[in-house]
Amino acid sequence: MVLAVAQPAFASDKCVSILPESWCDESGGGGIKEIIKLGANILMMGIGVAATVGIVICGVQIMTARDDPAQVSKARKRMIEIAIGLVAWVLIEVVVQFIIPNGNLNELN
Repeated sequence: MVLAVAQPAFASDKCVSILPESWCDESGGGGIKEIIKLGANILMMGIGVAATVGIVICGVQIMTARDDPAQVSKARKRMIEIAIGLVAWVLIEVVVQFIIPNGNLNELN
């Protein structure tokens, strides 16, 4: 009688099976980790650009408000909200850098 032992059904690497193998290259060819880093960088830059544009728009609204205190108050409130959002953005970035030093996803093995 021969006993057959099956191999465990674990994934051979950390790549998702729906992605092409070239995206999962662990030999320095980039792969899914590079795509994640690129997406995170684009998102972070987009947040910064959106906040800068928002602050400029609020400044223009304050300058063009003339003597309308309601419009000035509305623009200042929006500017404070943008500043709070930027502080939250910086704190999130600090936490991410603490968890993943230098954004190096290779250390997550």
